Amino acid sequence: MPSQIPRYNYEWPPVKKDMKKHRPTWEDHGLETPRDLARKTSPNLNDYKWYIGACDRYEAENALYATQMDGAFLVRDCSKNITDEPYVLVLFYRNKVYNIKIRYIRDKQRYGLGTGLWRNDVFDSVSAIIKFHLTFPIVLIDGKDKTGSQKEMCTLTYPLTKEDVN
Repeated sequence: MPSQIPRYNYEWPPVKKDMKKHRPTWEDHGLETPRDLARKTSPNLNDYKWYIGACDRYEAENALYATQMDGAFLVRDCSKNITDEPYVLVLFYRNKVYNIKIRYIRDKQRYGLGTGLWRNDVFDSVSAIIKFHLTFPIVLIDGKDKTGSQKEMCTLTYPLTKEDVN
């Protein structure tokens, strides 16, 4: 049962001593913390239909071109076989295919998208990245554009499966 939340005399800005009296937590509202939810997600990517596994870059790109659907995506193993960049998110948008590295950040034990130069959002798991970008758009930067001035934004909308690639 959530504890009784004390009532405050609200002032703006809040006084620091009032903030220390009771800082509401997720548990107060009967919710699990985001970290607990992330731990419950399956660490085995094979449980997700959008994870293709070992797949040639060109096979993945051809499957995405065949769909012709903005936001179509899949996650495949990185062909480099290095622990710092274990996966690649492959995304179709406006008749282009974007191969976005999924980095493993060892010191934080978290995952991030891209090179980390433009943004450095980190996630507890690869599935957390996908869930986040089903709602919030990914900033897409064309690798051929060295200035980084041409940025597109796209949400993940249509997951491709192994059957779509083969």
